[in-house]
Amino acid sequence: MKKPFAIAAILMMVFANSYAQSKPEFVKINWPKAEKWHIADQKKSDAQTMVELLKGNETFDNFTELGTTYSFRSTMYIPVKDKIEELYERVRKIAPTAKKTMIEQDEKAGCPWYLYKIESPTESQVWFAVQGKTELHVSFWAIRAAEVKSDLQDKWVKIFKSATINCK
Repeated sequence: MKKPFAIAAILMMVFANSYAQSKPEFVKINWPKAEKWHIADQKKSDAQTMVELLKGNETFDNFTELGTTYSFRSTMYIPVKDKIEELYERVRKIAPTAKKTMIEQDEKAGCPWYLYKIESPTESQVWFAVQGKTELHVSFWAIRAAEVKSDLQDKWVKIFKSATINCK
């Protein structure tokens, strides 16, 4: 009698674990409502989801600020710092003089996160990367300027640090 119960208990744990891992994971960023941020484009594949946001009536041709969020699936074994470097190298291919500066990080958090900026002659960004339990989430705010002024950096650091993730 004890064996069937043990097998049933193990099967229940396996199913419960599978169910827990199949729950969608997401990061919620509170893009400033007063600025009328809206989704301008969205793409989804088996490997990632990308959402691009614009302010008000801006278009991709005339934007002053741009927001982008990526969720990379099945990346729990890729160190966040490696993904940050990979994304930075992509920027450097377009803007070879781009410079990356780490702003703040918490590697010991339940979901480790990193805030950094990349500045280049034509566009600069504040980036937020957070490692979930099943996905890596990377978001950035961009401006068409050679540098991110300290007041804007402080604003976006505060916004990104207030983001929530359902990875616990």
